[in-house]
Amino acid sequence: MSKVFPDPENAKNTVVLFKQIHGHLSPSREELLFLISSYSRFLGRAVIKDPQILDVLSSSEFVETKKAIEKFVEETDGFQRESGTASEFMARLRRYKYRELSRIVYRDIMGFAAFPEVMEELSDLASGILEAAFRFFSREVKVEGKGKFVILGMGKLGGRELNLSSDVDLVYLYNASHPDPFFKLAERITRSLSKVTEDGFIYRVDLGLRPGGSKSPIAISLEGAVEYYYYWGDTWERAALIKARPIAGDLLLGDRFLKEVEPFVYRKYIDYASIEDLKDMKAKLDRLHRRQDVKLGKGGIREIEFFVQALQLVNGGAIYELREKNTLKALKKFWERRIIDKEVFESLSSSYLFLRRVEHAIQLVDELQTHKLPDDADGIDKLAKRVGLRNREEFEKEYARVTSQVSQIYNQLFYEPSKKVEEVGREFLEVADFLMGDSLEEDRVLENLKNLGFKYPHRAFEIISALLDPHRGGIGPRGRVFSNRVIPAFLSKVIASPDPDAALINLERFIVRVGWRTSIYAVLAENPSILELLAKLFSTSGFLSNFLIKHPEYLDLITLRSVWKEFSSKEEMVEELKKLVEDEEEYEDKLDAIRRFKHVETLKVCLRDLNQEVDPVYVGNYLSMLADSVLEVGLSLAGEVVKSKVRKTEGISDIVVIGMGKLGGKEMSYNSDLDIIFIYEGEDHEFFSKIGQKLISILSIPTGEGFAYKIDTRLRPSGRAGALVSSLEAFKKYHEQSARLWERQALIKARPSAGNMELGKEVMDIVEYFVYEKPLKEDFHREIYHLRARMEKELAREDENRLNLKTGRGGIVDIEFLVQMLQLKFGGSYTSVRKQNTLEALYGLRESGLIEEGVFNTLKDGFYFLKRLENLLRLLHDRSISEIYDSDFHKLALELGMKENGEKLKEIYISKTEEIRNIYESYFSL
Repeated sequence: MSKVFPDPENAKNTVVLFKQIHGHLSPSREELLFLISSYSRFLGRAVIKDPQILDVLSSSEFVETKKAIEKFVEETDGFQRESGTASEFMARLRRYKYRELSRIVYRDIMGFAAFPEVMEELSDLASGILEAAFRFFSREVKVEGKGKFVILGMGKLGGRELNLSSDVDLVYLYNASHPDPFFKLAERITRSLSKVTEDGFIYRVDLGLRPGGSKSPIAISLEGAVEYYYYWGDTWERAALIKARPIAGDLLLGDRFLKEVEPFVYRKYIDYASIEDLKDMKAKLDRLHRRQDVKLGKGGIREIEFFVQALQLVNGGAIYELREKNTLKALKKFWERRIIDKEVFESLSSSYLFLRRVEHAIQLVDELQTHKLPDDADGIDKLAKRVGLRNREEFEKEYARVTSQVSQIYNQLFYEPSKKVEEVGREFLEVADFLMGDSLEEDRVLENLKNLGFKYPHRAFEIISALLDPHRGGIGPRGRVFSNRVIPAFLSKVIASPDPDAALINLERFIVRVGWRTSIYAVLAENPSILELLAKLFSTSGFLSNFLIKHPEYLDLITLRSVWKEFSSKEEMVEELKKLVEDEEEYEDKLDAIRRFKHVETLKVCLRDLNQEVDPVYVGNYLSMLADSVLEVGLSLAGEVVKSKVRKTEGISDIVVIGMGKLGGKEMSYNSDLDIIFIYEGEDHEFFSKIGQKLISILSIPTGEGFAYKIDTRLRPSGRAGALVSSLEAFKKYHEQSARLWERQALIKARPSAGNMELGKEVMDIVEYFVYEKPLKEDFHREIYHLRARMEKELAREDENRLNLKTGRGGIVDIEFLVQMLQLKFGGSYTSVRKQNTLEALYGLRESGLIEEGVFNTLKDGFYFLKRLENLLRLLHDRSISEIYDSDFHKLALELGMKENGEKLKEIYISKTEEIRNIYESYFSL
């Protein structure tokens, strides 16, 4: 037994009083009473009123073992069933409460329970009592069959971290057409639990967190509560709902309510707009600081709780795991998701436990709802012993250390990012001081803007003046606070970007698009690193600029770069996309879900590409895997829609989508169309034709989120003149009897992308035979050569000022046609060259000894170089183009990190394409 007795004088007096009232007390029970009353005066008094508490402490199986919540419910349920009157029932509950408090405190004193377990048991005790009260008074006011009712635990009760002497924060919700019985039920529960008698009380009930507060009825309808939060709910109410937990009554009703308000609590995108509200809340909390108060003092419990809830509100919409009700568990999840570092996690966790134990020890004395440290040295000395420290000096030193480190961490919340943004903004205002003041000398202004890198200073002056105008239309006072902080910082990054003119124009478009949406300015204010990235994007990438200008809400993706999910397989990607589509109820929302997913995944790889983190092979593979996944989910949706219309239940899976061209070769670029053909097995041509048409519609029809892909089916048998879908037999017959050489060449890249992969394997068997095993004309390569020449003449149309890196001289098509000619020529004998991907085929040709090492290296390096330029060119211009001009070479050189200008890059381009063309000609002249 513990030998520490914080207040031996009280313990001695309690034992004497017990003997005076009850007489005999065995030595073992006297020890128990002495120990527990040394820690707690109110529990000593409770033992005197109810000596059976000592029986519980000496013989209960739950002294050394935690009691499960189900056991609390079972025990309290017995009281409500066996009690004839409310007074009898409440008396039993009061007696039970003090017995259980004594048992839980004794477990803590003896070290049988870690302190988080103590808080959980205190919370579960309250839950069991509330469930019993609900059942008893439901019977008394006769609410059965009249609707549903649930009690939500808020605050520490909801988080299962209840104080020893805390209010219980409750919200009563009902779902019924007539509320009166549930008003009566709520009143009876509240009044009975709060009533103070000579035997004590059960719980002080606080209903202040209910929707609408004291102005609302005691119980709220579920619909009314949901409506309140979505129309009038404030940020502090979102924070309060984080811990809301159904604890008694109809728990399913409580779960339904929490599901409905979850989007209110955790915004879909990172909710930086609420950061200003949180800052205001933080400022109010700072003003509430009370000296010597473990909860509201500097570095106290409330600061840790606020820190946790603020991070949950900011990040919980994007990271589901952070939606945690318990403070300690939430801190651990912050660390696991790298929201905070290990040092902060360990510091706040240990500090929270220490401060909660101190709070517990303060309330242990007289069951008072206080968080104030004792005023006298003797009181502090006793408190030190209750929390496991030796004396006052040791306690004061530890308390100062803990509160100091909490305060230091808490003070950094929301501080650094805004400060950095303001510093960057000041840098611009210092550099651009010539723009300030009432009398501006235009010649001086234009000359200075030219010196800052603007080629068109007149236009730059107009845009910057408009951006710096604090009274721009559409932005309210709060938005102007944000924009006045953000825009100077943004302009500072614009003048440091590769192309300040382009960056400034795109910045203006972005600001106009954002308009009054304060939340976007708040995102930027809290993420200074985004400003530099956006200025670079606006300067160099038309694709990303246009995308983010159209969809500024996707800024969240950039701010959460650390939590990007890298999909490692098509299966993983399909599973995620299917879940997103299934979560939407309306057909149009399902289409939008597909588009958002495609946009987000494309944006991910774009950003990595611009940061030179990935090569063209990775980009092609990832974009192709994304297209495969979208096709898979789109095909499934198309099947469901068509099946529901024609009432067909079988054969839905007997179709495969064959990827062709860049998709088939896993070489897709940004803005690539999808070249596909549909093959089905069976007799119902019309049914599968409808599925093909519906899939094309699902992916290509514009919605509010744009379109997913443009679809090209011209490579199907007979081209535009042929049916949209082909049966397996028709496909086989066509290629046996009618297909031309260019179609055979096109099928080199054929690959099952979505649908029935077993059927896809049958298609590939036909393709392999047709492509590689059927005899070829001896001079077949001449036909390929002539087709290539036509493409160069009719499509590339190169001149001195315009080159084409795809169809031009020595371009990508030179490499592809050369490789495909060699595949057709040697594929019958060398299976290693039967590859859809150009580079893989190139490796196969080398390994088979069909091309020399030097030729392989030139073609491989040239392919990488040209694909890299193609990807960057499409990022620059936001469209599927291959033409490249002198101005493009300049921008591409900057993006590639070349200090030389675009002329040097053009020289390299001409040199590499000339080498490719020479190799091409040497093979086709044989």
